[in-house]
Amino acid sequence: MGRGLPLSRNRSSIVWAMPSLVPGEAVPEAVYNLVLVQDEQEHQGGNGIVFHKMVVRDLLTIDPKGPRTARFDLAASEKAADEYLSAFEKSYTRIPDFKWEVRRHVIPRRGLKVVFFVQDRTTLKVLNAAVAGPAGQRFGASIGIPALC
Repeated sequence: MGRGLPLSRNRSSIVWAMPSLVPGEAVPEAVYNLVLVQDEQEHQGGNGIVFHKMVVRDLLTIDPKGPRTARFDLAASEKAADEYLSAFEKSYTRIPDFKWEVRRHVIPRRGLKVVFFVQDRTTLKVLNAAVAGPAGQRFGASIGIPALC
């Protein structure tokens, strides 16, 4: 278990402050990702599963040498999801005139977390990961490189 990741939120955005994870250089050939996830989404799809866990709502690739904060703009994320759903309706050919019964593009303001993971660009192996919830809820996990947490 590590220190966790500082996370704050308001009605329009989620802000993540990246702690100083590694003294020195960033991992060569690694990609640093932040994923905004929703704890659970109720939606019965074609596979029959009703409750989906850790639903991805947005993804950012960050520069480990850049700013130590990142912001998820919830309105922009919702707009992008709505546009994707509209495009899917127009392009889906398995069901004629397909329309979503319920459009689930609105991101709830509760049950959100940020997953931070470092991934090798070549092998795609996840080198390290951690999860954070807002307002002091901190969860840490280390995979492969304990020194990062």
